[in-house]
Amino acid sequence: DRATRLAAASIAWNVFQHFYPYFDVVQTDWLAELPKALRTAATDSGTDEFERTLGRLVAALKDGHGQVISPRAKPRLAPPLTLDWVEGQFLVTRVQKGKSEGIAPGDRILKIDGKPIDRAAAEAREVISGATEQFVLWRSASVLSTCNSTARMTLEIEPFLYPGTSKTVDLACVAPKMK
Repeated sequence: DRATRLAAASIAWNVFQHFYPYFDVVQTDWLAELPKALRTAATDSGTDEFERTLGRLVAALKDGHGQVISPRAKPRLAPPLTLDWVEGQFLVTRVQKGKSEGIAPGDRILKIDGKPIDRAAAEAREVISGATEQFVLWRSASVLSTCNSTARMTLEIEPFLYPGTSKTVDLACVAPKMK
């Protein structure tokens, strides 16, 4: 409920205020983050929204050690391919044989589940805490490569071999193989 969200945001902010050791190094206006977190926590309409509010609060610390992990988190599912940032483009870098027909390494991702990649990436980045741009890119690739709750991912891609064209592929998601 609203009171619990406000209390939780205030407690989280205070824990960092009193125990975070890098305020002398990190360039963030931590005092300005509390009213922002309280404003959004007051109007969040569900647990997912509130987790994003806490994620934005932690992201303001610009520290790769910080992230919000929900006890409600479901096992991570991913499509049968690897996606990554390459020279500012979100690309397919590896494909599992026989599981991703019509997709090849080098294909550029235009949309994920109907959302333009620029918007999807911006939404992912706003809750990622990282000291370097490279770390934030690495974490965002992981977030963008995670399937939604339906265990499917729809990608609009621009095939590497046919620039200027696009096609949509629907993929089943599975638990990623551990190396």
